[in-house]
Amino acid sequence: MKFKYYLIYVYVALCFTGIKGQNAGMGPTADTAHINQLVQVCEELVHIAPDSAFIYIDSLLRLSKQENYKLGLLKAYNYRGTYFWMKNDLNSALIEYKQALKFSDIENYRKGKGAVLGNIAMLYGNLYNTDSAERYYRLTIEYCTKFGIKSLITKAKFDLSNLLIIKDCYVEAAENLEQVTDELKLNEDSVLLMFVYTAYGILYSKVNDFDMSLSYYKKAIALDKKVKKINNKSGIYLNMGELYFQNDRSYDSAVFYYRKSVESAPEFTKEQYILAANTNIGNVFLAMKDYDSAKYYYDKVVVSPLIDKVPNNKAAILVNLGIYYVTVGDFGAADRYLSRGLQLADSLGILVYMQNALQSLANLKELTNKPLEALSYYKQFEGIKDSVSSVEARNKIAIMDFDKHVAKQKYNLKILEKENEIKNDIIVLQAVGLVLFLLIFIGLSLFIISLRRNRRRIDELYKQLSIRNEKSKHANEELKTVNEELNSLNDNLNDKQQQLLELNKAKDKFFSIIGHDLKSPYNSLLGFLDLLEKRWDDYPDTEKRRMISMLLANARETFVLLENLLNWGRSQQGLIKPIVKQFLLKKSLEQIWHLFQSSFEQKRIKFELDISDDFNITTDERILLQILQNLINNAVKFTNREGQVTVSSIKTGKEIKVCVSDTGIGFPKGKIPHIFDLDFDFNRPGTMDEKSSGMGLILCKEYARIIDAELSVETEENKGSTFCLSFKGQALPGLQ
Repeated sequence: MKFKYYLIYVYVALCFTGIKGQNAGMGPTADTAHINQLVQVCEELVHIAPDSAFIYIDSLLRLSKQENYKLGLLKAYNYRGTYFWMKNDLNSALIEYKQALKFSDIENYRKGKGAVLGNIAMLYGNLYNTDSAERYYRLTIEYCTKFGIKSLITKAKFDLSNLLIIKDCYVEAAENLEQVTDELKLNEDSVLLMFVYTAYGILYSKVNDFDMSLSYYKKAIALDKKVKKINNKSGIYLNMGELYFQNDRSYDSAVFYYRKSVESAPEFTKEQYILAANTNIGNVFLAMKDYDSAKYYYDKVVVSPLIDKVPNNKAAILVNLGIYYVTVGDFGAADRYLSRGLQLADSLGILVYMQNALQSLANLKELTNKPLEALSYYKQFEGIKDSVSSVEARNKIAIMDFDKHVAKQKYNLKILEKENEIKNDIIVLQAVGLVLFLLIFIGLSLFIISLRRNRRRIDELYKQLSIRNEKSKHANEELKTVNEELNSLNDNLNDKQQQLLELNKAKDKFFSIIGHDLKSPYNSLLGFLDLLEKRWDDYPDTEKRRMISMLLANARETFVLLENLLNWGRSQQGLIKPIVKQFLLKKSLEQIWHLFQSSFEQKRIKFELDISDDFNITTDERILLQILQNLINNAVKFTNREGQVTVSSIKTGKEIKVCVSDTGIGFPKGKIPHIFDLDFDFNRPGTMDEKSSGMGLILCKEYARIIDAELSVETEENKGSTFCLSFKGQALPGLQ
């Protein structure tokens, strides 16, 4: 089971530097010299000896309160936040940073607020609240840009890049890292550049480029050796171990670097690295199917006092221990660990851990002869499996986008090299021209008497110069042609990307329906049929009849969905051609009443046909009835007992409408514009838990297009819906 990469930052560089003569929030007689000395001591100690620094931080806070020194209070609370962070008490750190934010609006010290905003953003990231972290990073960049605080802009962009890597936004992460790298080349900040190289290593590892990732980790190690005040080798070694484990499957190298991360860790962070290393070494042994060794390391992690501070690791460990106990046959322990792991993974929303736990629980229940519980877990597993597949698909698209970004960068580099070559050629030509001009000038000065004799030579020199100028002009034209080709390629690439997005929507919808809405009923059918076959004699007749009735209903619903899918596929291939004729609509609609009679009676729904006997319409009768059948089916499905479904006709000028109305549950206001979208998430049950995939409405929209009609909807949540088909330019005899 994979774990996220560790970005353990000893470098909390957003903490403040010393103060020089500022007295914001103090009276004119206040003496800030002692406070400034305390600030300097705290700055030097908080990252390398936090316990020693805390005494000075406490004094700084107490003295700043006595003097009502706003800047001192800002720094004191900020240092307290950093102290709790170094002690891995992240919630307390967040409280202290937000307290510091209250004192940060100091007009002549704008950097203070930018720094605190950045620290809060980093802390949210460590607390796995990625959305809040991203919001605070962007607030930091916006605030620092407004007041021109360049150093904090660079740091915030770097930290945002790390967060975007975790969220699989690889292209934006790379663009930010490129900006940061360019800025650091000017500022020569070796400390931050070391962390940038580490981030590049993680980014290339995520996009499966082992060689690039390893090269950046080695650059980061080389810089770490030069920087004395920061020790980040442990974090880099931990990530190198993950690189060898996940990308190279070199287990010995992975274990070597995991252990090396512990050996090089500072004393105040050693327990954190021990926890991370034991977790990952256990994962290596699990991948090697050395279950006893894996359990040995997992047991160390479970009893660690720090495990509750990294809940994602704890969830993974609990699930992996459950898998181990299933393997060795200790089913009681397996059930306990898997259930706890599933509950924690569910609360954190980690789908991969939930999937593994559900699959193992289904296997466990089968082994302990509990088929119904096994079937329940298997159904949940199938649902999670679809979501995990979607996440993996999005990650693959993100990697493809990143590859496209890298290819574009390489192409731009080639264009730039070509431009430089052309410019060099122009410079050479200009130099040659200048030399020729000087030669001509000297020749005219020295041989003025023999002007006629040398005229031919001079003309020849001018001719050569013209030829060279023509070459220079031709080179500029080539550059213009290259730029035009590049613009054309970019336009073509954007068109292809839009087509790919549309195809991906259709693919996702089909896979979702086939993999879940179509596959799940068959799983239920197979599960129940398997139970009936194996335990027929164990069930009473009433239970058998109930199960057979459920199977029949399930099969009918599945058949309707399959028929809709096939019809939609035929419409996309252009295989459905309308046959236009004039017919009486009410007489045709009476056929549909018989199809839904049992559904109306079961839910006690009143059906009203508000169309006159002589109302006729000119269109394809079969397709129109199929649309109305699907709309009535939806109306029955989402209408409560004793509700009403009405089919009516409306005249508006030269336009006629045929409408299906219900008094059902309607749609939320925010989802109305997307009801007919192919990628709309429609997966909600009817009022009696009837299944629905949304395919019926998509098919109705497609059929309406085929017969040149417009399908629209008016709906209000919990008050009902009205779907109308509009036909323009038809004769309207007998219309009510």
